[in-house]
Amino acid sequence: MSTPTLTAEETRSRIRAARAQVRRAGLLLQQAGAAWSALVRITSWESPASRSYHDRAQDRLGEVAALIGLTQVHEQQLAWAESQVSDGCAP
Repeated sequence: MSTPTLTAEETRSRIRAARAQVRRAGLLLQQAGAAWSALVRITSWESPASRSYHDRAQDRLGEVAALIGLTQVHEQQLAWAESQVSDGCAP
């Protein structure tokens, strides 16, 4: 069973679509980061009632920052992949 071959333009189109998805994910993560940051600001580690919320918000904020970094790396990799597609062959 052979795999269908994509044209260079089809390959570039798929890469651009993937980049758009990664960019949207990055924007959603930035919004999530803003929400977690707000929760960190309005809760206090000094108050026993809100300490666990504050600590969890701090953890989630760190996770969001890491994920934003990953989306940036993926977007750069996809940009590189798109630049490598030539009309003769696709990666």
